[in-house]
Amino acid sequence: DVGGGLTAFTPVLASTHDYFLLDLLAHEQLEEVEKLEETVGRNFIIPKDWQEVDVLNYDTVIANDIFPNVDQRLESFLYKFIPQCSRLKMLLTWYNTPQHYKTRRVDGEEIMFLQAWNGDQTRKALEPFLTHIVDPDLELFNRLEESPFPNGRQTCLIEFQGTQTQR
Repeated sequence: DVGGGLTAFTPVLASTHDYFLLDLLAHEQLEEVEKLEETVGRNFIIPKDWQEVDVLNYDTVIANDIFPNVDQRLESFLYKFIPQCSRLKMLLTWYNTPQHYKTRRVDGEEIMFLQAWNGDQTRKALEPFLTHIVDPDLELFNRLEESPFPNGRQTCLIEFQGTQTQR
C-alpha cells in the first residue's frame, strides 16, 4: 500500500495479509506507528518515499488518491512498480477546472504554487502504459462531467497488469 496512511483498515490488512505500508507518514506520530506494529505483532510500515525503496516482487500494489496531485511522479511510479507486481490498482485524481495548491518547500524557505493535473495531463502520462491497463478507456479523462466532490475533483479506479507472475 503506497501512501495509504494509517486508517481503520490498516490493522485488519496487516493482521490478515502479507501487507506492507509504504508511506512518508506525514500525518502520523512515531508512537502511533510503533503501537500499531506492536499490536499487529510485526513490522510492516516502511516510513519512506516510494522512490527511495528497493522494490521487491508483490502480488498487488495499491496507491489510492495520491497520484497525480499529491505526488506528480505518476510515470516514474508506474515504470518502477509495474515490473515488480502482478497487478497494480490506483485511484487517480484530476481536475477539469484549474486548481492549484499553495505549498512550502520542506528543504527551503520558498512558497510555491503547484498546479493540479487536469484530465489531459493524466491521460498523457498513462499512454505509455496502455498495454498494461485492464479495460482501458483513456477518453474518460477528456470528459467534462460534473464532480460529485465539493472541491470539483474527478476520480477513477484503474488497474494495471504487472509483469510479475502471481506468487
